[in-house]
Amino acid sequence: RKPSIATQGTVLKGLNIYKDGKDPVALKDEEYPEWLWTLLDTPAEESLGERERQRVQRSKVIKEANFMKSKK
Repeated sequence: RKPSIATQGTVLKGLNIYKDGKDPVALKDEEYPEWLWTLLDTPAEESLGERERQRVQRSKVIKEANFMKSKK
């Protein structure tokens, strides 16, 4: 994996989510969990196919429900 562009001790401006909180400070790359480095990876081909299948299925269900509403 590539190293982080934020070096240890860098203030990460704009990432504070609390009203009275302070912006977080970057840690060493080794201090972050491994799953964090995979968040921006592209999904595997098979999962893309599964997502497409689920999208089509949801679309069918929505169309059918809308059709039934219009028949009332």
